[in-house]
Amino acid sequence: MKYGPLLWARHRAVVDAWMAEQRAIAALGRPATCVGTGRAIAQPDLKQEETAFVSAVVLRGYSSTVDGLVQAGYRVCSLLDKGMSHDGIERFVYDTFSDRRNNAGYYASLFAQYATYHLRPRHLDEYGPI
Repeated sequence: MKYGPLLWARHRAVVDAWMAEQRAIAALGRPATCVGTGRAIAQPDLKQEETAFVSAVVLRGYSSTVDGLVQAGYRVCSLLDKGMSHDGIERFVYDTFSDRRNNAGYYASLFAQYATYHLRPRHLDEYGPI
């Protein structure tokens, strides 16, 4: 799936706003919130690609701690390293997040695409471009 110019601009604006909020929180020394839940937790130190990954999957309805999202993303990449099938990856993702919404397999594939795109680009050929 590729972003059209308008969707990409909207996505970029959301990501930029989220990153600015996180920088402001870090500068004030306050705890950040748990993504999608509003619970207070300590903000982990994230690389730029991890921040972009979290922003992308939160827009698709995944909620957890920031660290939980990042760890799940790296786990997807690790499972790809081990040769797990796309069906197995999808099952891992929707089991990890107890995702029971309609089209959960589609969203799990998106999660895997975002993980490969942001966290381990060498797997881009396995899921294709976003």
